[in-house]
Amino acid sequence: MATSTNDLLAQALGTACRSGEARRRATISRAYYAAYHRCREWARSLPRSPESGSHAHGVHERLIDRLANPPPSCSRERRRIARQLAAQLAALKARRVAADYKLRQSISEDDMRMQQSEAKELFACCDGGD
Repeated sequence: MATSTNDLLAQALGTACRSGEARRRATISRAYYAAYHRCREWARSLPRSPESGSHAHGVHERLIDRLANPPPSCSRERRRIARQLAAQLAALKARRVAADYKLRQSISEDDMRMQQSEAKELFACCDGGD
């Protein structure tokens, strides 16, 4: 096993060492949730489309779907940004799922750094500096 549930609990309780796989997993998860909430804020600026009833399950998938399919009333640039955010958030989510649920899969420093870098890029895109 790449990590154990005891490692994850130690990380949650703050008793884990500053290095190790549990820390990398926690970092990946926190970066995703920061990005999710930032995209949610950004998406509030999009107009509601008449057919806003997404068939995606779960709030995370519905947000990604909303960003991937922005209303036609948005400018071309806003639609481009929304689609870019959808792709970035989906990639961050996939890494978060691996970090949170696939305990037999190793999570490397490179995985963690990629998550951190992509989360920063997503924030910059939301802030208009893609």
